[in-house]
Amino acid sequence: MKWSAIDLGPQPSDVPEWLAHVTAETMREESLPLREILDGSLYYPSCGSDGGPVKHLGPWFQSFVYVDYGYRRDEFLGQLVKAPFSGYQIMGVRSVSSNELAPRGWDQSALSKEENESAQDYARDWRKKPFCEWVVFERETSRPISHGPQRFSLLYLCADGAQAFNTLYVSNKLRPGAIAVIQPGHAFGMNWTDFTDSQAVLARVVMGNPAGVPDYYIYGGRGARKDLTDTWPLYSTNVGWYKYHTLGNVGAWTA
Repeated sequence: MKWSAIDLGPQPSDVPEWLAHVTAETMREESLPLREILDGSLYYPSCGSDGGPVKHLGPWFQSFVYVDYGYRRDEFLGQLVKAPFSGYQIMGVRSVSSNELAPRGWDQSALSKEENESAQDYARDWRKKPFCEWVVFERETSRPISHGPQRFSLLYLCADGAQAFNTLYVSNKLRPGAIAVIQPGHAFGMNWTDFTDSQAVLARVVMGNPAGVPDYYIYGGRGARKDLTDTWPLYSTNVGWYKYHTLGNVGAWTA
């Protein structure tokens, strides 16, 4: 099968105004620019510490929202030190409170009885203490423009992926530009629901969002490309692939 690198078309030529004006001081002292962070972002639930979407899709997205209820704050902050994004330095980082993210409270979409029971069981056994960190990265001056965006924003929160989407995007009448469903851990992992299932709660929330659906569905994980074709129904046109570690592949689809 012929290899085709991901190509989402023309790349933004400038850093968004809200991101260009961010400094370490404004991050500490000013209100969280939540709507700007969310609108048109790449949303990645069950993300772990996977930097692949930033590396391969950074030319098109400069704001990333990562969600995983299996990671602790100290693990995330440790990753920033031990395994930072290559070619980038941290311009600023700060903790974000639950009230900043969801002043009206966390809102889960309707669950079936079985879904609710499963969610509660996994919450008791696997979920870590909730937290959220906002980090802004800046490309090192020694790196060429082709290395990636000059700046990008990463909002990382410990939360349920479907509930977080409903609370952040649906409640704020916003939509992400892309959603990443990559090795989401529903079989022998810690995920209580199957994010790849187009009938399950994540797909219902994302595809039922009144603000609109993502332009791109990023999907894959372990396995050959020929076996990674079970995308959500709307997304039928593949626009390329990238390698997932050494044992898999990730593709991007659009409608």
